[in-house]
Amino acid sequence: MPGVTQATYMQTRQQTKKSCQEKRPKLRILTSSLLLAAILVVSSCDDVDSPVGGSDLLVSPSNLDFGPVKIAESRTLTVRVSNNGGENITIAAQLRGTDAQSFGIVSQPSGVLAPGNSADVQIKFSPTSERAYSASLRVGIESTVDIGLSGSGVTTETPDGTTLASARVAKGPTIDGSGGDAVWQSAEALTLTLRQVESSRPSGSHSMTLKSVNDGQNVYFLVEVSDPQSDLLPASWALNGNDASQESNWARRTTFGQDGFSFMFPVSGNVRGDAASETFETVGCNAACHTTEALENYEGGMYPTQGTVDIWYWKAATTNPQGFADDYVAAGSDGGAMRNERRADDGRSFAQENFSSAGLGFPVRLAGGGNGGLNTSNFIWNDSSVPFNFNSNPATGAAWKSGDIVPGWLLRTDASSSVSRMDVHAKGVYSAGQNRWVIEFSRKLNTGHSDDVNLGGAASVPFSVAYFNNSPKYANFEYSNLGAAPRPSHFGTDERTLWLTLE
Repeated sequence: MPGVTQATYMQTRQQTKKSCQEKRPKLRILTSSLLLAAILVVSSCDDVDSPVGGSDLLVSPSNLDFGPVKIAESRTLTVRVSNNGGENITIAAQLRGTDAQSFGIVSQPSGVLAPGNSADVQIKFSPTSERAYSASLRVGIESTVDIGLSGSGVTTETPDGTTLASARVAKGPTIDGSGGDAVWQSAEALTLTLRQVESSRPSGSHSMTLKSVNDGQNVYFLVEVSDPQSDLLPASWALNGNDASQESNWARRTTFGQDGFSFMFPVSGNVRGDAASETFETVGCNAACHTTEALENYEGGMYPTQGTVDIWYWKAATTNPQGFADDYVAAGSDGGAMRNERRADDGRSFAQENFSSAGLGFPVRLAGGGNGGLNTSNFIWNDSSVPFNFNSNPATGAAWKSGDIVPGWLLRTDASSSVSRMDVHAKGVYSAGQNRWVIEFSRKLNTGHSDDVNLGGAASVPFSVAYFNNSPKYANFEYSNLGAAPRPSHFGTDERTLWLTLE
């Protein structure tokens, strides 16, 4: 039987998406806890990220995309079922559809689900032939909701499914987030599924396409990643009454975060995890995960046991408006002056908190002047910002009213464009019609900075990628008050190590 092509697989997923949209019950949003704020996203159906359901029964994620699975093997994913009503709901999971026999219910809650309670349903996909599969899972009796299921059976792993070819071009693309330059049309695409990495989070996935070109001096990347909504207001302020002079009327929305995308490259040749076999070439970014780090060193846990890695971190709210990705370096026990630590490259941070460490219940500053040409509803340019006042909202040009939002971070760049932290240019544009981010990156192949990977020195370079959905952002002084280490939802490829080949 001929293999399933990428076009056939994507067409089947689009058909499944259309079917699910036609049958979709009314959407509901579940409020997350203060610390665990990341809302998960899954692709297939309509790629809806938020918990959904009909009546009082909610599920998250709203669909399960198992991706390619080898014949005679299986993959198991989990969906969280929640009773958001005031009455018991009988939970009875049932597989439906033509390909229902290729999916199995591994475990499900028994009996009834009490109000306010949640339980997990585990579903296994076991393909028997080389083709695309789709089905649905119906949960509940008194209240029901359908979860879309999709996947494909393959005889072998996708040929060369981990290599991204960077073709040589005469002129690189403009970094504007459009992805419309002619060079991208002929560039080879690498299409992968990004799955939830954090075991404490419900399973979920995003579809992603990568492309790359280079002009002999610079390397360029085009990233397209699915997401049903853009998240742009991390730790923003909300006014819950018309009187803006009352602290009690203001609340910081710490459960609101921002989307992000990161690349990780080994700088040194000895990058590995705790075991000698856990080299970057074999386990990718897993070589740089130390999740038990202390709160005061939040995200400092992202460093290798040995060696040094370079991290490019594009953030939708705090680096994208300026046209950059943040640039970090992380080193292990052999890092000399920098041991077992992740830190930003030299240069000023791209964002400063718009709230006070003294615990004052007001925003510190508001948009002023031309606001750097940015939308005043979502962003505040630090250099033109003005002190907070109780009289009017510069975003609306009118008096404050309940429901007004003030961004939680002040945006800026370093005065010197030559600092290492400003090496990576990046711009993303979100398409609500296509439910996706389009992000373009560029950087010199060799920046000359010791904390950056030299991409001009080898024909093939290993790397890893991750997508962060609605990831919270905290100020340094907040970490010690969190009570537990925040582990944001982030999504990585099944193939932990990808390879960049430069022509």
